[in-house]
Amino acid sequence: MASNFLRTLSQRFTTKSKNCSQQQQQPRSSSVPRSKETINRHCQCRVQLLDNSDLNILIRKTAMGQELYQRVYAHLGLIERDYFGLQFIDHFQVRQWLDPAKRIRKQLPFGPPYNFRLRVKFFSNDPANLRDELTRYLFFTQLRQDIQTGLLDCPPEGVIDLAALGLQSEFGDFNPQTYSSTFASEFRFHPLQNEQMELAILCRWADKQFSGMTPSRAESAFLERAKRLPLYGVDLHNVQGKDGCDYRLGLSPQGMLVLDGRQKIGLFLWEKVQRLDFRGRRLTLVVEEELTLEQQKNKGTFVFQLNSSRAAKHLWKCAIEFHTFFRLKYIGNSGQNNKRLFPPFFRLGSTFRYRFL
Repeated sequence: MASNFLRTLSQRFTTKSKNCSQQQQQPRSSSVPRSKETINRHCQCRVQLLDNSDLNILIRKTAMGQELYQRVYAHLGLIERDYFGLQFIDHFQVRQWLDPAKRIRKQLPFGPPYNFRLRVKFFSNDPANLRDELTRYLFFTQLRQDIQTGLLDCPPEGVIDLAALGLQSEFGDFNPQTYSSTFASEFRFHPLQNEQMELAILCRWADKQFSGMTPSRAESAFLERAKRLPLYGVDLHNVQGKDGCDYRLGLSPQGMLVLDGRQKIGLFLWEKVQRLDFRGRRLTLVVEEELTLEQQKNKGTFVFQLNSSRAAKHLWKCAIEFHTFFRLKYIGNSGQNNKRLFPPFFRLGSTFRYRFL
C-alpha cells in the first residue's frame, strides 16, 4: 500500500476524462508517429499529474504553450482551468510556469522530452465552494501533498482532522474489523508524524461526525479546514529588506505578505498596489496607504532585494500574475466592491517602514 497516500484519479472522474479524450481530433497522447516526417515535426511532453501519474503527449515542435495546456485539460475533462498551471525547472533549478503565449521549446532548457508537472497555480479563497467537483478534488490532492511534504506549514494538532477526512474520502467509513490500530501508520500525513498522531487520526476517522460522508463531502470538509491554515495559497519567495535582514515575501489571494520567519509583519492588499517594478536585483512596490486619522491617502514605496536579477524578474512576473488574476477574479467578475472581500489594509508600523522604505 502506497505510503504517500495518493491514488490515481478517482473513478468519479476517469470516465469523463476518457470521453473528453475520445472527442479530440488531435492525436492521442499515447500515439506514436508512423512516418519519419511526422517524427521530425513532433516532440514528446511528459506531464506529471497531481496523482503522480504521467501523461505523455505528442505535440508539434512549433507548438505554443497554450496547445499543451488545452491537451492536458481536455484529457482530464477540467472545466475550471484558470486555477492551474504547468511547471518546469529552468537552468537555475527554479520552478517556472509554462507561458501559454510562447513556444514550448523556447521556454525549456532541457529536452525533448519536455518535463512538466500540473499544479494549482492560484488557490481560491473559498475552495470548498468551487463549482466543479474535479477542481475541488485536485485542490484537495495538492493540499494533502503539500502538508505531507511540509511545503504547506500545518501544526501537528491541525493535521488530525485533515488526515481523517483524507482517509474518509479514500476508504469510506471506518470499520474496526477491516482496519487495524496500525492502519494509519501505512501512510504519510505530516513531516512530524509519530505513533501518537497516527492513533489520534484513526480515532478521529472513527468519529460519528465523519460517518456516512461521501468522498465529495469529505473533500469539501477538508478544503474548508485547509483554507484556514495561515499560509494557505501563499507562494513564498526569499527577499532581503533595507536593513539587510532576510524575510519572505508571500503572494496570496489577498495580497503580498511579508514574513519575518513565521511571523506576518506586513500585508499589501492587491487593491492598494499601484505599481510593481524590478531593476537588477531589486523589486520596488508602490502602494496606497492611509496614514492619518482623517484617512488621507498617500503613496509609499517599498524595496526588496533578491539574490539575483533573474530571481527578481521571476518574483515580479509571479506577482503581476497574482495581482491580475485575483483582481479580475474577485472584483471584475463578481462586480462587488473589493473592500467586502478582503480585510481592511492595516497600517504599517515604523519598524516595518524602516526595514523596507
